[in-house]
Amino acid sequence: MADNIWILAQRDHDAGMSVEAIAKKYDLKRDTVQKRKQRVWDKGICEEDRTSRTKDKSKRTQDKKGVSALSPAEKAHKAVCEAVEANTELSDAHKDFCVHYVKNLNAPAAYIRVYGGTLRNAYSRSHDLLKSVKIQSEIARLRAIKNTILGFGEHDLVEMHLRIAFADITDYVEFENKEIPLIANGNIVYEECEDTGKRTALKKAINELRLKHSDSVDGTLIASITEGREGVNVKLADRHKSLEFLAKYFGAFDKEGDADTATLETKFTKFVEAILEPKERHKAEQGE
Repeated sequence: MADNIWILAQRDHDAGMSVEAIAKKYDLKRDTVQKRKQRVWDKGICEEDRTSRTKDKSKRTQDKKGVSALSPAEKAHKAVCEAVEANTELSDAHKDFCVHYVKNLNAPAAYIRVYGGTLRNAYSRSHDLLKSVKIQSEIARLRAIKNTILGFGEHDLVEMHLRIAFADITDYVEFENKEIPLIANGNIVYEECEDTGKRTALKKAINELRLKHSDSVDGTLIASITEGREGVNVKLADRHKSLEFLAKYFGAFDKEGDADTATLETKFTKFVEAILEPKERHKAEQGE
């Protein structure tokens, strides 16, 4: 239905209807229509062609999913469900709890899925289950199976924390200070020279921020993007938590709490050498 509205709106625009009139006719925000006009209509792009391409792409995607194999996550879950049946020491309910826990790593939610009850009871009961050595052992075994199928291991986890901890905001946005003409009441403000009578446009300094295209950034490191009265706000994943994780992983602190720099640097260097792709390592060596 939304696609049809834009097709009709473009026809009205081509017939000479104003942005305000189109917004009112189709119960849309004026800014939404204005942006659509700038991005699509003013560039000569046909809404009907856009809709047709979108539907064709969606159909191709659905067809592909219908004939393709299970996704890695679905394969992993299926393997976990099959593997848990080999356990002869746990009850069926305990097996189900293990499966749900391994899927989402949420003990209360896993408990409720199996036993029902309130969230308050689920918190205490689920943690009681996690104290069982047999359940702990089975969860560890199932998680190993899952991680093997997903291709996710210790190095992948640490690499993600490395990316979060050392993410650079300039990889996501461009910003600069520039001067633009001073506008008052919709008109450019000029200053006239008393001696020559020459008029010069007054300017003011502004800070301009531009987001980089989604195709050129690592979206997994972005926590949120919001747009408000003050403009666009890009929030990256919490680097402090990742730094804490890395400090513990690489043994940045000894038992007395003092930084063991030599140990940290040695472990860090060995890890980076092990996980960096040859191309990335070459860039690091060249100082790029």
